This record gives sequence, C-alpha cells and structure tokens, in this order.
Amino acid sequence: MRVTVRIDRERCIVAGLCMIHAPMIFVPEEADGKPAVAPEYRVGPQPDVGEIPRELLGPAKEAEANCPVRAIQVGR
Repeated sequence: MRVTVRIDRERCIVAGLCMIHAPMIFVPEEADGKPAVAPEYRVGPQPDVGEIPRELLGPAKEAEANCPVRAIQVGR
C-alpha cells in the first residue's frame, strides 16, 4: 500500500527540516533548491506530489510535524 505525500512549494520557506527528517522522500529540486518529492516517488512530472511505500510513513510524518509553515501533507 502506498501513501500520498504533498509539499506546497509556494508556502515552503526552505527551512530544510523535511530533508533532514525524510531525506529519502524530500530532496532539493535542481531548478530552485526548494524541497521536492524525490523523483522515484513522484506522481507525474510535478515535484510536489508523490506516493511513498508505507514503510516510509514514519519519516514522512516526522517531516510533516516539523515543517514550520505546514507545507507538507501526508496521507491526504
């Protein structure tokens, strides 16, 4: 079973906590350096939506809980 993750890149202030708590899910986008869903988990070409395996739910939830501007959503 897979879990949806989203990052609101407009809201993101690049605190980088998502990349610390879940570096396997969130990586810097080459174009602007803002966090994005890792290419292997993206749904389509956009860097802001992905589906991760359930085994990565813990780190994803940590990233969501620690984002200072609540730019990350997991499972919604």
